Amino acid sequence: MKTFFITLSFFTILIAQKTVALFDLENNGLSESEVKLLTDRLQSELINVGGYRFVERSEIKGILNEQKLQYSGSVDAKTIIEVGNFIGAELIILGDIGKIGNYYTSSARLIDLKSSEIIKSANYDAGNSINDLHLNGMSSIAAQLLDSLKSNNKKIIKKAKKIIDKSIGNLENQKIKVLKIKTKTANDGTIRIYITFQQKVSYQPTIIMIDWLDFEGIPFDGGKKYTANNILKNEVRSIFFYMNNDAHDYRVRLK
Repeated sequence: MKTFFITLSFFTILIAQKTVALFDLENNGLSESEVKLLTDRLQSELINVGGYRFVERSEIKGILNEQKLQYSGSVDAKTIIEVGNFIGAELIILGDIGKIGNYYTSSARLIDLKSSEIIKSANYDAGNSINDLHLNGMSSIAAQLLDSLKSNNKKIIKKAKKIIDKSIGNLENQKIKVLKIKTKTANDGTIRIYITFQQKVSYQPTIIMIDWLDFEGIPFDGGKKYTANNILKNEVRSIFFYMNNDAHDYRVRLK
């Protein structure tokens, strides 16, 4: 039996939710309780931005406590990389909160763990009001660090959709024709690949297959789904596959 297939450029890896680890903000003149409260607020504001998974700070703290290290940005870079890799983080956030006289200020840095590159930095000056730092400063820093990345991801998604839509013209067999392949991130963070097809012959099910490819484009796993047997000619339906977290590309096939 003849197999029809198409390979799609894997933009979904760029739009998948990345894992972020936030270290406690380094204290420069505040009480420990104030720093903890502000760090908690920053993590809440970062989560509210959306689009990222966050490591529980208690998990980071537990690892550092085992090594008898401080849970803050004052930990040396080598240790931060080791801890980040151990907990599966891809991005880390380091920062500090300071007080000079009656003047409160805070800064933070978003760092790519793999390259050690500072992707984005953020600052907020609250004057003589720690309340302003708590109520407005942490949300400002969160937006400065992550909103620009979300905006860039939207551009990537738009570009990916164009390429996917352009690439599926010949993906069909005697029973169905694929109209669209679309990636979508669900609320739980999983990525789904939706395949929309049109039935060419009534009551004729077929098999839609997907191969997960590694860095070199070699299949290492896959899946298949049968279309329903009660679909009429010209009727349009969709099915979806959950994205394999270890895949770096994928290939859709009809059999």
